[in-house]
Amino acid sequence: MRNAIRLYSGLILASFVLTHLLNHSLGLISLEAMDRGRMILNAPWSNIVGGPLLLAAFVVHILNALYAIYRRTSLRMSNWEATQLSMGLAIPILLGPHLAGTFVGQFLAGHKPTYEWVVTYYWVVAPAEGGMQAAGLIAAWIHGSVGIHYWLRMKAGYARYAPLLLALAVAIPVAALSGFIAAGIGAQRLADADPQFVHQAYAAMGLTGGNGTLVGKLTSYSIWTALAVIAVPFALRSIRSVLTRVRQGPVLTLPDGRRLNVQKGATVLETLRASGIQHASVCGGRGRCTTCRVRILQGGDALAEPGGIEARALARIEAPPELRLACQIRPTASLSVVPLLPPRATADQGRQPGGLEGLERQITIVFIDLRGSTKLGETKLPYDVLFILNQFFAEMTKALHATRGHYSQFTGDGLMAIYGLKSAKPEDGARDALAGAAAMLSRIEALNASLESELPFPLQIGIGINDGEAIVGAMGPPSAQTLTAIGDSVNSAARLESLCKEHGKPLVIAKTTADLAGISLPEENLHAIELRGRSGVTEYYALDEAPTP
Repeated sequence: MRNAIRLYSGLILASFVLTHLLNHSLGLISLEAMDRGRMILNAPWSNIVGGPLLLAAFVVHILNALYAIYRRTSLRMSNWEATQLSMGLAIPILLGPHLAGTFVGQFLAGHKPTYEWVVTYYWVVAPAEGGMQAAGLIAAWIHGSVGIHYWLRMKAGYARYAPLLLALAVAIPVAALSGFIAAGIGAQRLADADPQFVHQAYAAMGLTGGNGTLVGKLTSYSIWTALAVIAVPFALRSIRSVLTRVRQGPVLTLPDGRRLNVQKGATVLETLRASGIQHASVCGGRGRCTTCRVRILQGGDALAEPGGIEARALARIEAPPELRLACQIRPTASLSVVPLLPPRATADQGRQPGGLEGLERQITIVFIDLRGSTKLGETKLPYDVLFILNQFFAEMTKALHATRGHYSQFTGDGLMAIYGLKSAKPEDGARDALAGAAAMLSRIEALNASLESELPFPLQIGIGINDGEAIVGAMGPPSAQTLTAIGDSVNSAARLESLCKEHGKPLVIAKTTADLAGISLPEENLHAIELRGRSGVTEYYALDEAPTP
């Protein structure tokens, strides 16, 4: 929830800064153009909805940021995180004087100053405050741009538009500063030509008499107040650190034997960083990228169940139960973990499923093959064949998803699937595989009915199912890895599928798989064969339909 609040409040504030900078850039045309543009660009924020929404976003974003600083147990962070944090902390300090002047001029004096008067004040009367305001806007722009970039880089396809967005991120503040300078030079000329011009600017902004003195005081107060508020979470962190040192907390054990003390409330990622250990975290510990994923070896029972953003992220990569995000888990008891991605992992690697390099698991493997695809290509146009094949693959993957199966790889006119990745017990994976086979056979019948006018003959499939130990992990080219499995049990499943054609049956199941699923099948359907590359005899059932566990 906090991540969502931070994101959406930040987007609202970034939109406000964008309209401000665009308005400033109109100074390249004239002061009058800036005022005309203000009527349009400021419209979203000067109504009964936009105004309160902007204020709420401002307050919530600051409070959320201060709480995030306090909650961190380590201030070790990547360069981009440090840049975003420092720019964010500078904003209230740099923009405090501007907010004080706006409060007095608009709310106490009831004036609505024009850009002509405001630019005159900041360029001619108080150039130091003008410099602070310009720096504050640039700090806000950098803070927002960094945050948006590291949010969007998690999205597939963002890299295609990143160069254009970077160009805009540079061009907009440059145009805004250029507009402010051009407008300031114009205001200086007006002040030089008319000695009363500066006094008129004061009056227009409601800064004459006691109001001017009040603005001076509020300006000073705003800066000191901002500094005091910013200091609060750092002071509280120091107090917490002292209290934590006198308590014996849990221990985090790494694969190389190093043992790290975990501060109360600290995440695994924070603990690693506090000890100077590099660990992947493209999104900065916000639970978006999954590059900080770790495998829990011991102590996982004491961890809270994944919730919210972590649960969604783990589901997205089809993570097994022992995989967690280092940025989200806060150990309350000793824990042993293994990092799964290198410290300099990229956002693309974060989108890869599983990340279970070299993990041996008990799984159930399913091979599905479409019969007669060559003959289909001889009787139909290539476009029609492609359409039919895509419909076939769509139906098969729907059956997989409905029965907790994982699409592993494309095999020409068929596919390979893995069951048991999401199951606590191997037996559940075997039962899910049988349910998946039943769903596939049912869907192929429905597909034949819907494409009856398009098909020269009904589509038929062969399904081979086997269970056993296999190496499961993300494999393939670095830019296109998929979660798949290799091993003798996988090869046997492929060979069992090829027996469907020999028996004239749509389904061949290894006897070990049927036994694992807890089903009894007729002895007359039981066969035995010596599979190439495997010692001993493999028993299997050749069936017309999928059995029900």
